[in-house]
Amino acid sequence: MKKLLLGILLSVVGAAFVSGQEQSVAPDWVGKDPYVENGLVYSSGYAKTGGASMSATIAQTRAMSGLLIYLGSNTLPGLPSIPEDAKRSTYTGNDNGRKVEGTFSGVTRVDMFVDDDGGVYVLISCTGVEMNDPQ
Repeated sequence: MKKLLLGILLSVVGAAFVSGQEQSVAPDWVGKDPYVENGLVYSSGYAKTGGASMSATIAQTRAMSGLLIYLGSNTLPGLPSIPEDAKRSTYTGNDNGRKVEGTFSGVTRVDMFVDDDGGVYVLISCTGVEMNDPQ
């Protein structure tokens, strides 16, 4: 299903490019700091490398890393804790040479936007996130 949606999105973007039409306007979440809404944490990431699928995967990873970097120096009102019975995944990233690590639950790719230059923005949500102390 995700591949079908990605294919449709890329077809629309390609058709707009070939016909000389302007691309659609970027969604409001593009470039926005992480935020909490309706009990979920949202974060976005960007990548432009290889094909759209690879860029989307890298952008999702950067959204997770960006959320941890943001939480390292900011508070996020309403940040939900990870539910006790939730499946957890640990992510380790790098912030200018400093290791950042966190635990996520319920990570979902919510939306994706391809800009005029072929860069891919991905919006993720998660049901909870906690900062870990890197070893």
